[in-house]
Amino acid sequence: MNSSPKWLKVKAPKISDIDKIQRFGVATICEESKCPNRSVCYSKGFVTFMLLGNVCTRICKYCNVKKSIPIKSAMLDFDKILYAIEKLKLKHVVITSVTRDDLYDGGAEYFAKIILMIKQKFNNISIETLIPDFNGNKTYIEKVVYAKPDVIGHNIDIVKSLYSSIKPGSKYRISIELLKLIKKLNRSIFTKSFIMLGFGEKFEEVVNVMKDLKEAECDILMIGQYLRPSQSNIKVAEYIQPHIFQKYASIAKQLKFKYVISAPLVRSSYNSYEFLKELRQV
Repeated sequence: MNSSPKWLKVKAPKISDIDKIQRFGVATICEESKCPNRSVCYSKGFVTFMLLGNVCTRICKYCNVKKSIPIKSAMLDFDKILYAIEKLKLKHVVITSVTRDDLYDGGAEYFAKIILMIKQKFNNISIETLIPDFNGNKTYIEKVVYAKPDVIGHNIDIVKSLYSSIKPGSKYRISIELLKLIKKLNRSIFTKSFIMLGFGEKFEEVVNVMKDLKEAECDILMIGQYLRPSQSNIKVAEYIQPHIFQKYASIAKQLKFKYVISAPLVRSSYNSYEFLKELRQV
């Protein structure tokens, strides 16, 4: 497919907004993944910071993040992140990272440290983490859970049948079990996952993913359209019609997820502050 449909047309972020974020010298998944919502989020001062540099050790075919063996064991941007939070006057912080299979704990300790540092420095700030799978290691996952962020997200990304061809190095069952473990360790933490459509998956496969996530007691479900970030990434197999996203949302609500957003431009951290405020009022 050479062009995307009209409902996927978005405004490019303003140069001034990009500069406002990039001046802090911290990697963001917003830029690395070429998120279509950058213009909206940047104008509101929202951003998702990346720990551990911007080079990933896995080779997911849909992701625009650089893939290689990182030169440094870890890039500690704690001070820069704390400074950016202060200057941007953030009320809600989202922290993610590349996958770092070269680190002994996948970088779990760094997640725990930045969560605790944010809590110590700022009052009345909510924290969301979007974590890699840590190869399913319970001890590593516990490090993040015990730091007690408000939300822990882990993206399932695609349907089970596509993992071996599109998301090599990752395992569907490990991701499901990770979300299940978080709830076992701390039921007060909201869990979240994201499904990306447009790879040729079947409707029933997406519903099965939703059922698996619900069985893992995942609280929050986000569903969006895959958009090819560069020529080196896998092509879009199909642009899903907006009414199909509405069908998925209806099914997810029937499954009783606590919060669901399903629309073409939705991404994992879309409206994260707004939904957290809503969930806390329930």
